[in-house]
Amino acid sequence: MDSLKWLQGIQKLITFLLRYIVAGGSAILAFGLTQKDSFSFMRSGTEISPVLLLLFVSVIGPAIYAIHRAFLHVIIIRSIEFFLRPKNIGDLSLRKFDLILSEQLERWRAASDDWLTTYEPWAAQIHFLYCSAWGIGFALAFAWKFNPSAKNITPILLVGAFLLFAALISDVRLTRLQTERTDSAGAFVSYRKKI
Repeated sequence: MDSLKWLQGIQKLITFLLRYIVAGGSAILAFGLTQKDSFSFMRSGTEISPVLLLLFVSVIGPAIYAIHRAFLHVIIIRSIEFFLRPKNIGDLSLRKFDLILSEQLERWRAASDDWLTTYEPWAAQIHFLYCSAWGIGFALAFAWKFNPSAKNITPILLVGAFLLFAALISDVRLTRLQTERTDSAGAFVSYRKKI
């Protein structure tokens, strides 16, 4: 039993790192590769400073995730939900939609629903893919704006586009499973009636 709790703790740590920290590494990597002298902004002498790397990643990663959750993912998830069940979502305001999704997740947590063991890690991976794509996009925009001799723009942009595409496909799949699970229980309809 202790080993199961230990593994669950490791899974929570990985989920946290994927959502909040690792995407900052994608932005730093993308930006560093665009420079004429790669990663010169992180060097202390001739070596890359681990302290600077940790500082940049730990600040940029949560900032990207916050921007993603503040409005980018709201637009995406709302579009996916509208595509999957237009008659149930079309007339809901964003506030009511957020309330329904939050209550649904809290209900699953309170019931210790087995669905959470699938949902939470998968959602963290999706957020990692989105945030890595956004981080790459922000880094490329910054490099392009302030460094006319930036290199490797096209291959890095292709990697970012691939990550964004993977995030969208995975998000649609997870949202479809979540929608089927919620609709089969009649939960979404009952939430709509409460509001």
